[in-house]
Amino acid sequence: MSLVPMPGMQSDVVNSDVTEAFIGGARGAGATTAIFMAWEKHLADVGGAARGVVAFPFYNMARFHFDEMVRELAPGCRAHLVNLRFDYDNGASLSLSWTGEATGVKLFSRFCFPEASFLAFDNADWYESQSVVDDVCSIVRPVPRVKYRRIITGHPPICPDGPSWLRDRYVGKAPDGEEFWRKDSTSPTLWTKCRFFPATAAGNGFLWTHETEERMASALGRGSNEWNRIYLGMWDGGEK
Repeated sequence: MSLVPMPGMQSDVVNSDVTEAFIGGARGAGATTAIFMAWEKHLADVGGAARGVVAFPFYNMARFHFDEMVRELAPGCRAHLVNLRFDYDNGASLSLSWTGEATGVKLFSRFCFPEASFLAFDNADWYESQSVVDDVCSIVRPVPRVKYRRIITGHPPICPDGPSWLRDRYVGKAPDGEEFWRKDSTSPTLWTKCRFFPATAAGNGFLWTHETEERMASALGRGSNEWNRIYLGMWDGGEK
């Protein structure tokens, strides 16, 4: 594959050097694609030592993205359908896995490597609490002496005032675009450099054209809670 990030959120995520990036906001903003773009950047930086794991809430999500990636395989990359894994000629590998809605490591694919230099969670808002992410992080250890990256994506809650562990963990911790340190729950002595990347639908010009924007505005009502959450990616009914 050879993916080119769009200006804005995708470029910011790919080029950021923070250990943990949270892409949060609108649906269809290109967050999932940003994960695979960041993986390609990580692969170019680390080479054959790169070990990637991308976790989805459900198997059908993992399989869908696996099938999409197979169509655009880069030379020297082999796909393994049985365990949803890509192996590269230089020794690197990328596994797509799934966790189950709320069972965490119990359904985490047994085909994943016990070590990873790149770990991502897509649609983490499906999890009611942070325990699934933290459980997986506790069993997938960083590769020794290799740069490590972690990316998490998620969306605002349906109700503006509804509970959201993603909002509590990332949103509002620092002004947009600034980094902050978060105590990593997987270790009492580990602090992780993080950054929140707001995502709006308008940032994905391929999916959200003026026509699709107007259709959604007509259906939801421009400025409504649904519009703010789905299209603008706002948290708490207005706070990004």
